[in-house]
Amino acid sequence: MSHDHEHFLNEAWKKDEEIVKTIVANNSLQEIYQTITYREKMTPVSGGILEIVCMDGRLDETEKDGSMFVRDGGSGILRKDESIEKIADGYIQAAMEPGIETIRLTSHGDCGAWTLSGKDKNEGEKFYDDLRESIAKKIEAAGLPIEVILDYIPNIEHDKEGKGLCLPHTERAAYYANVPSFNPQAVFGLPTGFVISRKYFESHYAIANAAIAVKIAFGGHGFGERFTKEQPFLLVGIVDDEKKSDEIKKELEQAKKVAIEKYLQNVAGVENRIIIIGLVV
Repeated sequence: MSHDHEHFLNEAWKKDEEIVKTIVANNSLQEIYQTITYREKMTPVSGGILEIVCMDGRLDETEKDGSMFVRDGGSGILRKDESIEKIADGYIQAAMEPGIETIRLTSHGDCGAWTLSGKDKNEGEKFYDDLRESIAKKIEAAGLPIEVILDYIPNIEHDKEGKGLCLPHTERAAYYANVPSFNPQAVFGLPTGFVISRKYFESHYAIANAAIAVKIAFGGHGFGERFTKEQPFLLVGIVDDEKKSDEIKKELEQAKKVAIEKYLQNVAGVENRIIIIGLVV
């Protein structure tokens, strides 16, 4: 890793150090969440655009507090065992939320999920073209006045210093959101994190997404060895009803187990360097 990347990681780590310390001390994110001004912008109940976006926390969604979100590793490209039509069905379900006029399906530069899928550039582009077409056909068949567009997000668009998505991953958390939409970047106050839209996926796929997020965070492009028992990686189960919290936490226990057994077998003390907490929004 270059000196510039090391410096960038050090500065990014410091940014969330105190908030993570507080979360660990309280074993809760709830009190911090309650103090955030305009926190309702993170969980909109309606919006004109449905953004189908990768779970990658480097994507800059700070300007989109009026949009609804589905966050999915590689915008569906990892779902090898599912047909294009089945993937589209989950996104169509999200499009039923109030006020949606446009579905924006996106892929992005330096996408680890695209790499993990094994698809080359042409195969990946075909996947997204086919998925957009399938969503559009289903929208038309349902008689819904919703436009479906496909957009590629190049590296340069998503870093305010102009360095792009090729920078290391700086996620301190994975937000496992069983709510219609969740955008932690809409307002300041939560640690940087991946986002997985649990509400629109079957549990086994959402769990796999969360495990991959842990893998990336502990890998060579993430914070890796910086995670400790005092400064752990956070798996955050987000619900809108406290009664759902235990079930979502159980899924995150499975995700943690998968991540450790499949990806992090040789990482010392990793069990104590990942914690699971809930958040009711």
